[in-house]
Amino acid sequence: MLIECNVSKGMFDTEYAVEIILPGGDKISLFADKELIKSVNGKTFLMVNVLTEVPENNEKSVLLPSESFEKGSRWVRFPADRLVLA
Repeated sequence: MLIECNVSKGMFDTEYAVEIILPGGDKISLFADKELIKSVNGKTFLMVNVLTEVPENNEKSVLLPSESFEKGSRWVRFPADRLVLA
């Protein structure tokens, strides 16, 4: 699955600094390997793993490729309609 994100140059040539806007407007940031970043129709996406669904909230539990700096965790919950099939 893919989550829309913004990217900028990472610390190393093989990575990007990634910023994701969470539901509610909070932002998280992390470093991700360049191979996990995809461009689709002019938008940038991060490849993630979806592990569980929360049907009553129409959310999915998503495992990020690395811990976010703000939350110190690889886990976030996302509305299903903000995830795109890879």
